[in-house]
Amino acid sequence: MKSLQPSSNGSTTITALIVVGIVAIVASGLAWKQHLEIRQLENVRDQVQVGWLQKNLVDFSRVILKDDLRQSQGVDHLGEIWALPLQDSKIADFLKSQDLPDEIDSITLKARLTDAQSMFNLTTLWGTGNSSLPDTDAIKVYVNLLNQLGLDGQLANQTVNIALRSKAKPTHIDDLLTFPGYSKEILTKIKPFVVVLPQTTSVNINTCSAEVLLAVYSFLTRSDVDRLLQSRTTSPFSSIDDINKRVNQVRPNVANPTINPLLDVKSNYWIAYSEIQMRQRLFNNQTLISRNDTLMSGGNLTQIIWSKQYLSQLQ
Repeated sequence: MKSLQPSSNGSTTITALIVVGIVAIVASGLAWKQHLEIRQLENVRDQVQVGWLQKNLVDFSRVILKDDLRQSQGVDHLGEIWALPLQDSKIADFLKSQDLPDEIDSITLKARLTDAQSMFNLTTLWGTGNSSLPDTDAIKVYVNLLNQLGLDGQLANQTVNIALRSKAKPTHIDDLLTFPGYSKEILTKIKPFVVVLPQTTSVNINTCSAEVLLAVYSFLTRSDVDRLLQSRTTSPFSSIDDINKRVNQVRPNVANPTINPLLDVKSNYWIAYSEIQMRQRLFNNQTLISRNDTLMSGGNLTQIIWSKQYLSQLQ
């Protein structure tokens, strides 16, 4: 009679299969761990390379702004070299004589400088320092701007009241998300026209949008504003008197001198934008740069106020 016990050969086979399975699982885990470590190292390397590129783009922007200061003669406008964007450029285009690794050779970038004073500065609403007081003329401008964008103008007074009560006032437009009444959708609407700067500033009429100028000059029509903006393309505004003169030409005898402090023809703040594409990721950077007519601490004419990075994955 044959034994019902499994043969030793069968047991050996089962044991071998179990061992092979365990080894396969362990090997797979080790391979996956190695893959993750390689990806982490690649990410760190990408961050370092992108950080180096972003720093150089910001430094280049500061050089441009310093050179512009020597040539602008107290007037900043869209016909100057700082307003020219760098579009869809490859690192390889600048280093044609060098043999670059594939991951660097494929990097593309965009960069541009935007006059921060082309936008309405919310800090002007409440001022700076411990004795901050609301600026009624500036509040009217913000009300006008909100109404133009299809938003509730009451948000202007609400914003001022909250800012004046707050110990830590906003330093960036994104800080408004902590204010009642603001949402991501509202910020998306106002971001092209609104900024938060370290001090009160005027709006540069040579660089501002039609929406911002209409908010400042509420007595003008869109047609009037379009004429003013068209005139600056061939002849930038040169002074406050020049602003008043041209406004009176398009709308005689209605210019309001009390809002002149909210307009100027020069700027002291710029935002440097850069977009770097590496592999399937986009690295975006925004840096606020201030520029003074006289040397600041450290012997520089320009200074970095803040810098923000944003990372997104391409589909």
